[in-house]
Amino acid sequence: MTMRVCFVSGSYPPIRCGIGDFTQRLAAALTQQGVDVVVLTSKDSVMPGRDGAVLRVPIVSNWNLRALPAILTELRALAPDLVNIQYPTPRYGRQPLVNLLPWFIRTRLHIPTVTTVHEFSTFQWLGKWRIGLSVLSSDYIIVPDQVNLEQMRRMFPNVRSRSTRVPIGANIEPQLPNDFDRQRVRAGYRATDTDVVIAYFGFISPSKGIETLLRAFQRASQAQPNLHLLLIASREPADPNYAAYHHQIAKMIEESTVNDRIFWTGYASALQISAYLASADFAALPFTDGASLRRTSLLTALAHGLPVISTALPNPIPDSLHDETGLVLTPVQDALALEKAIIDLANDDIRRKTLAAGARQFAGTISWTGISTQTLVVYRHILGV
Repeated sequence: MTMRVCFVSGSYPPIRCGIGDFTQRLAAALTQQGVDVVVLTSKDSVMPGRDGAVLRVPIVSNWNLRALPAILTELRALAPDLVNIQYPTPRYGRQPLVNLLPWFIRTRLHIPTVTTVHEFSTFQWLGKWRIGLSVLSSDYIIVPDQVNLEQMRRMFPNVRSRSTRVPIGANIEPQLPNDFDRQRVRAGYRATDTDVVIAYFGFISPSKGIETLLRAFQRASQAQPNLHLLLIASREPADPNYAAYHHQIAKMIEESTVNDRIFWTGYASALQISAYLASADFAALPFTDGASLRRTSLLTALAHGLPVISTALPNPIPDSLHDETGLVLTPVQDALALEKAIIDLANDDIRRKTLAAGARQFAGTISWTGISTQTLVVYRHILGV
């Protein structure tokens, strides 16, 4: 009998959200393994119908408690064998509905429920306790990296036996046209072949450490004038809560003494992002909570063979990233250390090539087929099949 799984996700393409992209990629990979997948999502921009073999059901306008009857009615009609909630997404806001949803689904509909917790470490205490509602009321918890999994288990010890790590993959894989011209792409943001281009890729949000990057880049550029910073990011905040931070970053760029060497792309398609990344020399992603495997922007940079300067975890764990996986790590929010790492890597072509090889090799170990297989193991365990 075919297994039917319903994803609940506040975001799904064309809504711009990394977790929405993840949901789309995993759903498609699961259908390749014979799973019937439905995605229950927001009405905003998403049209009902098929996305390949995946059925889109956009029914929620606002993820507050008033949406509960419609969600339960739809799930009753869909009759999935299992529900997998993706958390968080910007569309949920801080409403408790999604955190209470596993309890309602299990008690009202008697459908096993899994919650995939994509973020934990970046939340404040109130946010972590809100996630705790999901953790305590779900049949099983999936977390994409060991760092966040261990933090969650320490705070909620009774979830240890019903939680596991399943990795995520790059949300944009290398996809360059046959006529890709690296020099032409670089010329589009005023960089030449002899310049060194540092790429930042991702949303503009407080956990990304972009202000640290801008300070480090300004100092490094004064010592090395051939540096360019390529900000591959939308000019519109992904979440209204980030609007003030977005404005802060825009102001920092405007007031920078080297703003003529900073190019902010604005929203770009997957093909454009792939071309931008392929045109860069290395990436800088100085996350405030350390580099981890939950970051799709990091995995995307590595998949494009880019060495990445990022930040070290305070307490490294078994799946921590390091130079053999294509990374150079600096302390969190340390602009001076980041400046030094930028200058050192910009001047060391041999090390860049070594790190690039490590990045490609590591990225090659993570595939969406493998991710969907591991996810399916969890589903079958819960369903006893």
